[in-house]
Formats: sequence, C-alpha cells, structure tokens
Amino acid sequence: MRMRVDRFIRITKGLDIKLKGSPQLIRTAYTSPKVAITPPDFKWITPQLIIEEGATVRVGDSLFIAKENPKISFVAPASGTVTEIVRGEKRRITAVIIEKDKKNSSSITLEMIKEGSPEEIIDTMLVTGVWPMVRQRPFGTIANPDQRPKAIYISCFDTAPLAPDLHYILQDKGAQFAQGVKILSQLTKGNLYLTIPVDHKPLEDWLQKEVLEKIDTTNIKVISFKGKHPAGNVGTQIHFVTPIQKGEVVWYVDPQHTANIGTLFLQKQLDFSRTVALTGSEVKNPQYYDTMIGAALLDLLEEQVDNEYPRVVSGNLLTGRNVGKDGFTGFYDHQISVISDDVQREFLGWMTPGLNKFSLSRTFLSFLMPKKEYVMDTRLHGGERALMFSDVYSRVFPFRLLPDQLLKACITKDLDLMEALGIYEVIEEDFALCEFVCPSKTNCQQIVHDALWELVK
Repeated sequence: MRMRVDRFIRITKGLDIKLKGSPQLIRTAYTSPKVAITPPDFKWITPQLIIEEGATVRVGDSLFIAKENPKISFVAPASGTVTEIVRGEKRRITAVIIEKDKKNSSSITLEMIKEGSPEEIIDTMLVTGVWPMVRQRPFGTIANPDQRPKAIYISCFDTAPLAPDLHYILQDKGAQFAQGVKILSQLTKGNLYLTIPVDHKPLEDWLQKEVLEKIDTTNIKVISFKGKHPAGNVGTQIHFVTPIQKGEVVWYVDPQHTANIGTLFLQKQLDFSRTVALTGSEVKNPQYYDTMIGAALLDLLEEQVDNEYPRVVSGNLLTGRNVGKDGFTGFYDHQISVISDDVQREFLGWMTPGLNKFSLSRTFLSFLMPKKEYVMDTRLHGGERALMFSDVYSRVFPFRLLPDQLLKACITKDLDLMEALGIYEVIEEDFALCEFVCPSKTNCQQIVHDALWELVK
C-alpha cells in the first residue's frame, strides 16, 4: 500500500551544488578513543561546568548546564575520564574531552524514565540529558521546555552538498524512530510533520511499514517536497507549511536524534550512537561510519585523507564548522566534509574557459555540462568588496521574503524592519546559498547571526 502524503510542495528556487566525494553505500564501524561535547554547537548557551579535569564520568553524567536555563543539562555520551577542558578566547569553554573506558557504565535508572504526560516526558528528557536534541525556531536554539510549540518537524532528507542518504542511515532503526516520533508527537497540541522528498519510494515504504503502521497517526502529517537545495532544510519546510509569526514557536528534531530519543523510552537506556558520512574530494573512499556523537576524527582522517592541508568541516560545506584534523563530530551533524585548504594562485585565473569551475551566472563553459561534479577548495576567487544588490539572492532564496531588504535591515540592526520583513522565519543556514553566490563575497550568515543576537538580547 502506497503511503499517504498529506501535501505536496514544489520549491521553485534554490541551487544544487554537485561536488565530487559523495558517500558510497558502505558502512564501517568506527570506535574513537576520545569523545567530546563542544559548547559552540549550541547557539547562545553559556556553559556552567559541573565537573573538573580528571573526573570519572558515566554515560548520562552531567558535564555542564546552560547558565541561561539550569534545567538544560549536557551529559557525557560515553564513560571514562575527563582528560581536558579546552578553552578559547576569553576563556570560553570550547570542548569537554573524555578519554573512553571499556565499561560503558550508565547513571540512568529505570525510575528516571517516565512517559505518561507531556510534562513527564519533558522532565525525563531534561534529567537524562537528551533535551538538547530538540531545537526551536525562531533563532535555531535549544527548545525552551517551558513553552509549547505550535508544530514539530522531522526532516527525513537532506539536500545540502554531498549530503548523506538518511533512509540508508535509519533503515535498521525503525522501531526506535517510530517510538521517537510517538513520544515527540505528544509534546504539541498541533501536528508533527514528517517531511520527505518526492518519489523516494524506499523511504516511503520504510516510513509506512516501520513507523506509520505502528503508532497513532492522529496528529502526524507527511509532507512531500520537490526542488533543489534548500528544499531539505527544515526552515524552508516550516516556511511553506506553518510560517512563524512573532511570539510563535516551532520545534524540530534531527531524524537520528529522534531514534536516540526513541531508544531512551523504548529500551530504557541512553543512546548517543551516530552514523556520519565522511565526504569530500580529499577523502579516498567516501562512506558511512557508525560511531557516536562527539567522536574524535583524527584516526579516521589519518586513514582516509592524504592531503597535507585539508579543510575539515563538521557538517556540510555551506553551513558546517571548521574543526580541523584534531576535531570532533558536531552534536547535530551527520556529515564530515573534507576539501583542500591548500590555496594556490591559478595561472590566467578567470581568463580560462573554466571547464572545471562552477558558476551560477554561466560565466564559464562548464554550464554546458549540468551533471558535472566539481572539485572545490577554500579560495574566494576574489576579495570582499562593497555590497551590491541584484537578483542573484532571489534566484537561490526560496522563501517568500525579500532577502536583499532583510539583509540590509540586519546590517543596520533595524529591529522593527527586521520583524516586518520576516526575521523570525530565518536563521543563518537559510542565507548560506546567498553567501555562496554573492558576487561581493559578503558573509551573509554572520550578518544574520549578529542580527538574531540583537533580537535574543
């Protein structure tokens, strides 16, 4: 029986960036000797340490809490010893590193896990440390447990460059994912939306058989999307289904985190497992690795990357964070992207025909090969210059908003104008493509970030 789809939405604007280094459908187990929880993954959270260097921790032991809301705790994903607390500028905590042991002991007891009412579910998620898996719009921060959302979204596909196939990642976790969907659907008086790509029959069959047939679907809706990136971004999906007005809140959860939450309530144990795709032109054999949240990348990269100067990004190349070879997988990331950081001047530069260069404006002859995959590096191909507005943003920005005017309002910190132009519907990642195609090399994501911080304050 074909799965019921409640609504079909076509995204007419956007841009697919075809790069070399897509992951093969191969899974390998990867056990790292260290894991880390990195506070920069959590927007606008000031960590307040609970432990010290040298402390022994179990799975679920609190490492630090959010100073802004002490009920939100960040816990150890593995048992072992806290070997280092890394600090950056102004002594801000950038990582709490744990040397793993082989015990995998846990501090979670059966009495801590309750799932009767929404309040009990939220209390369980707070006390066990899985609450940071739930984020909210506006602002893209950890959800406020004291405020109920008008809807919850789980995006079951990703359209970013070199994005992994989430169905391939989740295909063995149907029961856990179904339980996670069931639990989350109880936390809103509105609907929980599962979003899928159009004509992805394996994913549709899996959702129908493993999820929708096994739980109550009274307030669960399935929305199908067709279009280029950012059709898979949850912000785009929210905009076209349940646009956010001032004072409203929408929650969203990553599919793998949904399965982690499901495991907590189904098997009564904490699960911080994570499958990540190692991708990019500098990776010898791009593939999937079964590991855990916060896994150290050094051993993996030494095996798979020969480039002496790689740019290692936790996440996709448009919105991810540069973590370096000694970094760790981000809390919300299911992809590691590696490209060359060896920036060298190119002979004749822009005067070449550009058969191996990507261009939105058909500057190079490569536009005659629409299916070609490109090898990109970290060069800007020009310096930052005065910001000039044209139609280039609106060609890749699918929201029914005015991107140029909204960006101007963000630059000038005109809060009233920002609100009028729809600032509550966007976060940094929604302007990633605008930044990529910007002829002025403007850091659009940082501008939006700074503007959102003004609103948060």
